[in-house]
Amino acid sequence: MKNKPRRAAFSLVELMVVIAIIGMLATIVTVSVIGQKDEADRTRVKADMKRISDALDLFRLNMGYYPNSLEELNQAPSRNASKWRGPYLKKFPPRDPWGNVYEYRPGSGRSGDFEIISYGADGAPGGVEAAADLSSKTIDDMEDN
Repeated sequence: MKNKPRRAAFSLVELMVVIAIIGMLATIVTVSVIGQKDEADRTRVKADMKRISDALDLFRLNMGYYPNSLEELNQAPSRNASKWRGPYLKKFPPRDPWGNVYEYRPGSGRSGDFEIISYGADGAPGGVEAAADLSSKTIDDMEDN
């Protein structure tokens, strides 16, 4: 009898080793990417807060006072409407990376005394990690941690 040549093929053990390696690599990549999304969202919130803050300061330069609400950045208020040079924001209402509208708290009227707030991924006060509240007054402190 003639010996038939064996066909080259992968054994079950070899296939299982390759699948295990692919699984480990996928896990490592997933774990490293998940942390980057939260950091990217936080960076966007910081940039948005700077943009809204700049719009509020420009409003104050034109009108002589800070607005009582963010709506005044988009449509002229009833008093001193001739001084209004808006709209001061291109996209209105401004939304955070999770689709929630930023909250604005006017303050006493002094320069920079207002507060802009994002309630994080859950859209509700309180929370930790991605759901943590972010404030224009404390976001720089949170970045350093």
